[in-house]
Amino acid sequence: MENRWRVLLVEDYAIIRDAIRRRLNHFTHDFSVSGEAEDGEVGVTMALAGTWDIVLLDFSLPKLNGFEVLERVKAVKPDLPIVMLSSHPAYVFAEVAVAKGAAHYLEKGDMDLLVQVMRQVIAQTQSR
Repeated sequence: MENRWRVLLVEDYAIIRDAIRRRLNHFTHDFSVSGEAEDGEVGVTMALAGTWDIVLLDFSLPKLNGFEVLERVKAVKPDLPIVMLSSHPAYVFAEVAVAKGAAHYLEKGDMDLLVQVMRQVIAQTQSR
């Protein structure tokens, strides 16, 4: 798993964490889920304490919601790219998420699209 982008996955549903982890760790050559949190408080702590290349952040989380996590992490690490994931349609929260600092907002479900977006976000981050 060396020379892979380090991913922090903040998602409360274990089945979804497992699916994303498997997809990234076993079916991509460039990403590795290196940390996981199942609630917003742990997500903030891990995001701030660790070294991550990208964060995948669920919107609906226990303890702190995705926007609260996004705001707290961006206040300390403004350059850390965060992709928000949600079961809510993009038109509901995408504009607010990007305004608050998310690199992208994506509806859950399409794993190929998730990987594509993650690669685009990493490329944009590196070109700054």
